[in-house]
Amino acid sequence: MGVDESPAARWALAWAIGAARLHRMALVAVHVSRAPVHPFPRGAARAARGASG
Repeated sequence: MGVDESPAARWALAWAIGAARLHRMALVAVHVSRAPVHPFPRGAARAARGASG
């Protein structure tokens, strides 16, 4: 199941945990967040390409 920070998602996670316990099943929860627009300093990709080639 997917999880975000919303109250509805937290409720759904709690429900899924209960259901998984009841049925003795594994549960996989995934939390995804957005990556920053510029995760690397400017020029880092160019410098990395130059260092490898």
